[in-house]
Amino acid sequence: MVQRTRKFKLLFIQLITFILFGFSSFSFAGTYAQTKYPIVLLHGFLGSEHLLGSDYFYGIPDALRHEGAIVYAPTRSAVNSTEVRGEQTIAYLENLRQQYGYTKFNLIGHSHGGIDARYVMAKHPDWVASVTTIGAPNDGSFPSDYALANPWTNILDWMYELVGGVSNALDGHHLPQDKQAYLNSTSTVGIRAFNQIYPKGVVSNCGSQTSPYNDGHYLYSMGGTAVLTNGFDVTDAWMFAQSLLSTQPNDGWINRCSNHFGFVLQDNIPWNHLDEVNQTNGLVGLSAPNPIIVYKAHANRLKGAGL
Repeated sequence: MVQRTRKFKLLFIQLITFILFGFSSFSFAGTYAQTKYPIVLLHGFLGSEHLLGSDYFYGIPDALRHEGAIVYAPTRSAVNSTEVRGEQTIAYLENLRQQYGYTKFNLIGHSHGGIDARYVMAKHPDWVASVTTIGAPNDGSFPSDYALANPWTNILDWMYELVGGVSNALDGHHLPQDKQAYLNSTSTVGIRAFNQIYPKGVVSNCGSQTSPYNDGHYLYSMGGTAVLTNGFDVTDAWMFAQSLLSTQPNDGWINRCSNHFGFVLQDNIPWNHLDEVNQTNGLVGLSAPNPIIVYKAHANRLKGAGL
């Protein structure tokens, strides 16, 4: 009888241990990032939904989905004008509206993708709940200015066009590439002309809106001002080389004040331009905020605003 009781106790302890270890190793999905409207992540220059088998927004879509968000990350032309990429985005969103009945979207665009998001908002304001630009050239991109002013860079620009086409092709898409259209769209002259036509959310003198809300939309921006952030990331050298083209604090592609749009959340995060999307493969600075956590916190911010 005593031995049977001991066996029962042992089995009970083993069962409890199994349950505790099982639950500790199982990660429950949450609702922290469960926004009312789907989140659409828009890639920048040279991008596609996936880069060499991994997310352009590395690890971010799945992290948001795990916390309850519905997330899409469409592939558009890697190298082209805002108008071309913007219309591609509109076609993609229209398909989602028809297929799933979505009424609005939270658009989050990195780099040129932020300008694409602004274009969509201007063309279909009733489709958009919020626009967030991250490291976007809202007052132009100094590498684009340099390339336009220095014809010798044409061969490099042609290489970018080729790389962009390969990037899209690897993602299963054959989309038009046009490096001249990209440069014209993202140069200071080009962006300022765009801002004249589509002024919503534009701020001057490195300023910020006093509130995220702007006539039916919530508008946010953020960006970095670091360059060499992780010694193991080979792309840091690229960011550093480009950063030397500007005398202003920048992320290797965009000046600090150029990333301002709508309500500025933070303009000096210790990220470079690729860290802003958790590239390369999560190799950001050791003391820098984890981009995945920042994106989840922003989704929670959108959720709190009823978006």
